[in-house]
Amino acid sequence: MFRAAADRPMTIGVLSPYLGGFYFGDLMTDLHRQARAAGMSLLSIRAGHRSPISLPIAHELVDAWIIILDCLTGAQLDQIIASGKPVVSIAHDFGRAEVASVQSDNRTAIAAAVDFLVREGHRDIACVGVFSQSDQILRLAEFRRSLTRHGIALRPDCEVGADQFGYAGGRTAARTLMATGKAFTAVMCFTDLIASGMMDFLTEHGVRVPQDVAVIGYDNEPLTLISSPPLATIDQDIAAQARLAVTLVREQLEGGVRRGGALLVENRFLPRASCGAPAQAQARMSAFDQARHATEISIGYELTKDLIGADFVKVLERMWVLAPYLEWACIGQWSDFAQHTDRLRVHDVLDLKNAHTQYLIGTELPITRFPPLRALPDGAGSRGRFTTVVPILFAHKWTVLAVTGIHRSDEDVARYPTLMHYIDLLSLAMERSVLDEETRARVARQESVECEILRVNHELEERVRRRTESLEQSNARLTETNAKLSRAHTQLVQAEKLASIGQLAAGVAHEINNPIGYISSNFGTLQHYVEDMFAVIDAYRAAEPLIAEPAAARRLQALRGTLELDLLKEDIPTLMGECKEGITRVRKIVDDLKNFSRADEHDVWQWTDLNQGIDSTLNIIHSEIKFKADVVKQYGTLPKVRCMPSQINQVVMNLIVNAVHAFDNRRGRIVISTGAAEGEVWIDVADDGCGISETNLTRIFDPFFTTRPVGKGTGLGLSISYGIIQRHGGQITVASEPDRGTSMRIVLPLEAAPSG
Repeated sequence: MFRAAADRPMTIGVLSPYLGGFYFGDLMTDLHRQARAAGMSLLSIRAGHRSPISLPIAHELVDAWIIILDCLTGAQLDQIIASGKPVVSIAHDFGRAEVASVQSDNRTAIAAAVDFLVREGHRDIACVGVFSQSDQILRLAEFRRSLTRHGIALRPDCEVGADQFGYAGGRTAARTLMATGKAFTAVMCFTDLIASGMMDFLTEHGVRVPQDVAVIGYDNEPLTLISSPPLATIDQDIAAQARLAVTLVREQLEGGVRRGGALLVENRFLPRASCGAPAQAQARMSAFDQARHATEISIGYELTKDLIGADFVKVLERMWVLAPYLEWACIGQWSDFAQHTDRLRVHDVLDLKNAHTQYLIGTELPITRFPPLRALPDGAGSRGRFTTVVPILFAHKWTVLAVTGIHRSDEDVARYPTLMHYIDLLSLAMERSVLDEETRARVARQESVECEILRVNHELEERVRRRTESLEQSNARLTETNAKLSRAHTQLVQAEKLASIGQLAAGVAHEINNPIGYISSNFGTLQHYVEDMFAVIDAYRAAEPLIAEPAAARRLQALRGTLELDLLKEDIPTLMGECKEGITRVRKIVDDLKNFSRADEHDVWQWTDLNQGIDSTLNIIHSEIKFKADVVKQYGTLPKVRCMPSQINQVVMNLIVNAVHAFDNRRGRIVISTGAAEGEVWIDVADDGCGISETNLTRIFDPFFTTRPVGKGTGLGLSISYGIIQRHGGQITVASEPDRGTSMRIVLPLEAAPSG
């Protein structure tokens, strides 16, 4: 059996996302009434999304817990259960064996409401609710089940989720529902406030209730009787829920067995004019209730006006409006949330009934024992005491408002919703005043930051200006350096060309001298022939007068026979043809040599036949090859390639010359292959020479690397070749095996973009 301390009655703690307003205010009122009847006190805490404080606030002051809806996290619920104190939930089933759950029987009442609408001829029925809330999720499930039972197809487009369960949520949902353009003749709303907002919006837009659209609410709030027309609703018997919850708590406190699972409270469908019910079935709010309702609205309005614009101190002063309802009020604060541990400092105490508790100001106590109820005087009347705790937080400013009063009669209990209305107004005003304070502080900090930003910006602009000038100078120097490097690169490439040409000069001279030699010899012979021909011609000319003489004729005939004029007529064309061929060959060699030796700065990008370029290169280095290797050409059909021809020819020459050098003192074989595939062309130069060792294979493209003796090579040929192919957007690769040979492959895109 649980027992409270001897100096205080049993206390039930209530955790709820809201403490006032429709449903929550009514439920809290009935919980107070039931607790008072059982001789217990009630301590209610606003929890959930509006509470910055997690449990265990006031934990040592509470003997049992009632939790409304799902306002706790799983960890917070575990903490409560671990304390061993009884736990009962209302309107939500946590699915825990340690927690008894009191719930409305949604099925019966919603089924009755749908049955009524179907009997009235409605089949296009929409529904509106806050579908993120656990109890309304259950209502939606029962609504769908009832439609299916009547054979009515479900229409997801007519299930509208409201952004809040109040009046504004109903108006927003009505706008959304009408915007869909879908036909509907009835709406089931899962709170009366949503239904009220729905009816007003429909009426404003020319939709008659219930003639055009029937509307049903949920909760049976007082506004259902004063709305026009009176609102049909579902009464979930809040008083019965409160009575059952307190009974379960009392049984467990008195040593009874803890009951888990859901216990249902029967709901009733109340048909009224908004759904087309007969007039005699309607009820009306009493004149007294209407007058009290109007008075509460008027007082709340005046208090709201008074609190608008008030700072925190003035809000505290306005708390005296609660004097008719309360014994005292207490405010605890953390000055800096980032530094708080688990203690609150009492900031203010309002002795509304001369409780003599001013001495508590400045006192620190753990949040588990806040508010300091033990400082209040006890007595027989204290068993009807109630305490409400409202946490408030903005940024790093904490405020916890706690108020305490005593219900001495049912009439006192009935005034609880009004009290909660005032407490809500005061807490909102506190939140707003703290917000204003933080906003002013932020504005001041922002202005200070803006001034600092302006100063820093000015400094940055000056530094950027100086840096820009420095960069411009550096860029100018860099541009000049790049130009020098470009010129040096061109000169280096040209030097390599000239070095290659120098190595080939003797062979080229020999190639030129051979045709020139036989041209000279042939022209010498041709000269003798021509002289003989002129001798014959002169003889004929001298003999013309005597031609009739037989002796002269015989001499001319003998001379013609001696000079072999017939042979001359056959030999002269042959000699002239050989001379022409020799001259053509010399011209070709000279042209190829001239094209090959052209400097890069005069080259242009052009569409080129690579096979023809390879033949031109082979012609130039013919003397370098002919005594050392046999060349096998395996050309494929190539499209023209956009490149710098002289540079590609230089790369091919370097590869062929390197292949020739790989044969040492034996005659080798060089295979030159070309081909095209997938937008690329390739050239292979393969030899069966000595090959390249694995150590040297990774260095062959390094500048100045060579395996030839000193003075026999510059070591730049393959390095320059690599750079040329890279500039053309291509690749050059090598595969080699010692004593087996080497294969070099060039791959080029068909249309290279100039780079580098």
